[in-house]
Amino acid sequence: MASGDWGGPRIGNMILGPQRTPRVMREVLIVTAVAFVLQAVLGLVFRAAPGELPTLVRYAGLVPSKFFSGMLWQPLTSLLLHGDLSHLLGNLFFLWMFGSPVAEALGRRRFLELYVGGGFVGGVLVCVAALLLHGLGIAPAWLSWTNPTIGASGAVFSVVAVYCFSFPDRTINLLFVPLVFTARWLLPLEFLTEFGFAAGTVNHASHLAGALVGWLWLRWLQRSPPPPRPDARPSHLRVVRTEDDGPLFH
Repeated sequence: MASGDWGGPRIGNMILGPQRTPRVMREVLIVTAVAFVLQAVLGLVFRAAPGELPTLVRYAGLVPSKFFSGMLWQPLTSLLLHGDLSHLLGNLFFLWMFGSPVAEALGRRRFLELYVGGGFVGGVLVCVAALLLHGLGIAPAWLSWTNPTIGASGAVFSVVAVYCFSFPDRTINLLFVPLVFTARWLLPLEFLTEFGFAAGTVNHASHLAGALVGWLWLRWLQRSPPPPRPDARPSHLRVVRTEDDGPLFH
């Protein structure tokens, strides 16, 4: 993605990335990347038997059946695990692009509430949905009762939802596809693409739950007074006017 006026590295007349990467965003990116390295190291130390899932994934990944058996930490620990490098980089890139403006507007504490809380609550919602479908004898491929889910996608989608509803008029251009749309259409297009073309390993339920939590969190935030901050900058999100918008390219 690139932006016409945000201030990142230039690609022709476009500018890649947000103008600023807030400190809290850098911290989240670093922690997630370090967790991926530790996951790889532990995977080498505690090798799983052929045909078995890695030990860390079995205990720290999100498995609805195990969550209701007492492994209540899984919605949180699963956010730190990723399947491979492309999975990690995709999540971090999406988070950096759309999360940096959100972190800039929210401030450190509220952004962490959104990201970590959105991922955790979204994971719990996935488990509840899986429990209901399991009780009805329904087993969709995208919402397993016994298979683990890993990745920060649910938390990322919480942040993306807040971005889309807070900056709905910002223009998004796809770099390699001649398609231009505003941010309000990002989530509908994303889910249309996922359900229509994404591979079976994509956990659509986590994405949907994360986006729902992000929207609910924003509704709650808009009704609550912002906490006092030492600087004069607003700590709550607002809907940006059209004249404030800058184009965003993906």
